[in-house]
Amino acid sequence: MERISGPIYGIYVVSYACEMGELGNEYVGYTKLCEAPPDDFWHAAGSITHGDTRFRSASQAMDNSEDLALRLLRN
Repeated sequence: MERISGPIYGIYVVSYACEMGELGNEYVGYTKLCEAPPDDFWHAAGSITHGDTRFRSASQAMDNSEDLALRLLRN
């Protein structure tokens, strides 16, 4: 699952959730911050952030990763 948001503070936020865990029932989110609007997560040129916390849903994992990335932008 992936999601593209923005621009936020002039930056596009591109998120992806990856299945983790023995049963594939946990997710970790990854986010890229891009200056130009990307087509998708994999072809987006930008810096990447991710959280180490695992979540029960893909959307929760992406929300967490996006929050981390947006905190970096604000600082």
